[in-house]
Formats: sequence, structure tokens, C-alpha cells
Amino acid sequence: WSTGVIPSAADDVIIADVTREPSLSADTDINSLTIATNAVLNLAGYDLNLSSTNFSNDGTLRLEGSEVLTGFTNDTDSGTVDYTGNGIYPLLAFGDSYYNLIISGDGSFTVASLTLAINNDFTQSGDGTFVAPTGSIIVSGDFNHTGGTFDPNNGTVVFVDATQASNITGETTFYNLTCITDNKTLIFAERKTQAIINDLVLTGSSGNEIILRSSVDGIQWKIDPQGAIDVSFVDVKDSNNISSTLVNPDNSIDSGNNTNWFPVSAKEPVWD
Repeated sequence: WSTGVIPSAADDVIIADVTREPSLSADTDINSLTIATNAVLNLAGYDLNLSSTNFSNDGTLRLEGSEVLTGFTNDTDSGTVDYTGNGIYPLLAFGDSYYNLIISGDGSFTVASLTLAINNDFTQSGDGTFVAPTGSIIVSGDFNHTGGTFDPNNGTVVFVDATQASNITGETTFYNLTCITDNKTLIFAERKTQAIINDLVLTGSSGNEIILRSSVDGIQWKIDPQGAIDVSFVDVKDSNNISSTLVNPDNSIDSGNNTNWFPVSAKEPVWD
């Protein structure tokens, strides 16, 4: 702690980047909280109350998921919130808006709200289950699914923000997958499969195509659209559509090494 002692309800607390990360040992009341760059605060299952509602996060706030947080408005412009618990959590304790969201616990985490907004990266790395909202997960940055079960829950993952590319790592079964942001770049992990149970919607506009690429140039990424396909104004390269349905996107660019995309032009007959 910045004061060197356990803080009181009147204290403005600054968590610094230190070797031994501070961890709560009891329910705590403080005035305000600032987590510095690279710093970590672990709530460790205890409740935290801010009397001023002033919260700034440039580091990481770790919590199990059952904690009660009062007086907080999450910092959605920077910082990371990491859920580490092993229990069953029917809602995300920190709400439905984040900058970076990590699900590293082995428990079951459910988004109770209709929409989950992530202004940068989403990561699921534990061995648990993440139950998506029935509405939308709106992701500006990367979608990293490297562990556990992602339950799409009949919802939609939407990629936005053309100012940054979105890397899609691991293998995920989506219900709906959507990007309608002009000039957005989606980079898919090579050799990995992204399955879409229901609707695949990728629509840019003329001269502002959505760019679809592999994480390793020349090595295909796989997509398995199993429902309706609405794809147009895309620039696609190194993709293997493993479904039985050809993806034939209107007004799009075939940048090469694609399988089961675009119709194969019939060759002119050669007469002897």
C-alpha cells in the first residue's frame, strides 16, 4: 500500500508496481483507488468499498468473482480486470464494461447483462466455463480463447474499432459472429478453426473492405460457417472454409490461398 499500512476509509490508496502484490485480508473501505502501470491488487475474495467512487486502473485488479464492489465505476480506458475464482458466479462482479477482461479461473462465469463491452482485449485462459450474454459481446481488440469452455449462449460476438486489428486466437464455437466496421482487420490463428453455429456477418463497404488474414502469412486459418452467411466487401487471404457451403462474398477481394471461397472460374473449352 502507498501508506505502508492497511488503509482506512478516509485514505486515497495507490497500488504501486512492487514485487509482492498487495492482497486484501478482510473486507475494506477506502476513499479512492489508483492501480499504477504493471501493478496488481488482489481482492482475494474480500469486498471493497470506495466512498468517493474514484477508481483509476493502469494495472490489474484480480478478484475471484464473489466479491461485492461498491462505489466503483470501472476504468474502461485502461487496465485489466482478471477473474480468478473456482466457484459458480452468476454475474460478473465488476459489471459489463471493461478495457481488458481476463477469465483465468477454473470456475463458471456468467454474463447476466444483455451486452458485454470490452474496449480492448478479451482473454479466457483458465479451465473453467465462460457463459456469454444472450445479446452481444462487443470487442475492440483481441479475442483470446486459450483455455476452458466458451459457451456462446445464442449471443453475438461483434468486432468493432478499425483503428486496431483484432487477433482471434485458439478455437471457438460462436453462435453469431459479426463485423460491420469498415477497414477492420481480423487476424485468425493459423491452422485453428472458428465455428459459427448461426449467422456469419462480415460486411464492409466499397474501398473500405474488412481484411481477413492468417496470423502466419501463407498458412491457412479455418472457418466453419454452419448457418446463414452474409459476407461482402471483404479482402480474404489464407482461409480454408471447411463447411460444405461455398462462401462467395459479393464485391470482395480474393488475395490468394483460399479454399472453398469464391467460385472457381470455368476454363474455356479447348477443341482439338
